[in-house]
Amino acid sequence: MTSQSESPTQSQNTRPMPASPAGPPSSQTANVTAESTDTISRSGETYSSKIFSLSATNGRTRDAQLDHISILESLYEPCRLRDHVFVWNEPEKLIKDIWREFTEGIDGKLSVESIEKTWGNRWRKGQGSVRTELSKRLKIVTLIKQLAVLEGWDASRALAFLKEHYVPTKKYSTAKGFIAALQESKMDEMKAKEKGKIRMGDILDHARRIS
Repeated sequence: MTSQSESPTQSQNTRPMPASPAGPPSSQTANVTAESTDTISRSGETYSSKIFSLSATNGRTRDAQLDHISILESLYEPCRLRDHVFVWNEPEKLIKDIWREFTEGIDGKLSVESIEKTWGNRWRKGQGSVRTELSKRLKIVTLIKQLAVLEGWDASRALAFLKEHYVPTKKYSTAKGFIAALQESKMDEMKAKEKGKIRMGDILDHARRIS
């Protein structure tokens, strides 16, 4: 999805990206004609132009865009591409939902991990709120990955451990509150306690003690 002035040889610019949660219309959708309601891929799959917009005036750009849709169809099922609009799952209580959102995707949506692998940081470019939310949730993802590589541990055990000892508990009733308190281990231990924070390293030490 590109503006009319972009060259089809710029593969990163012609690659369709998942929609972001908010923000004004961009040049990616500026070249869609008023009559255009559907985009038909080379395989015959039909998508809304809100999902995949194509150049209405530049044939070479349109061909490049269709090529990239074909690549995406080889990576993901068309039903997932067709239904995908990226909206953050609200982490009211469950750490496991953040993990599922990152690794598997929720309600048929693409996972954050697959989006990052396919588009890098381009899908969140110019979306400050998306970048901020992702950085918060990556703290949970990083913690779970670090727990999962402990001897005898995996992601399931890491999730069970966090549920039993951290969220939901009297101190951290929701995942959102736990994320706000979670800090990297480089923070001084005394300073962390004074500020009501908890360091990842301290959680890992706790896990090792009960292993």
